[in-house]
Amino acid sequence: MTDLEGEWVDVAGAAAICGIKPSTWRTYVDRGQAPAPDDPDTDTVQQRRRPRWRRATVERWHAGRPGPGRHGPRRARS
Repeated sequence: MTDLEGEWVDVAGAAAICGIKPSTWRTYVDRGQAPAPDDPDTDTVQQRRRPRWRRATVERWHAGRPGPGRHGPRRARS
């Protein structure tokens, strides 16, 4: 696969770009809340499972998502 859009990042790299833990990134991907890998993992004996994303993919996703704690308007406590 040729790299036409820049640098590749793994789970730890994607999480670092977004300022979250790698386990959180994995959860987002598993739930479909983050982009699927541009270079999916493999599940063979010869290769380790290591999905990769293009840095540009992660940065575009991160730029379009709300920040932490921004899940909607706060409700007044009664």
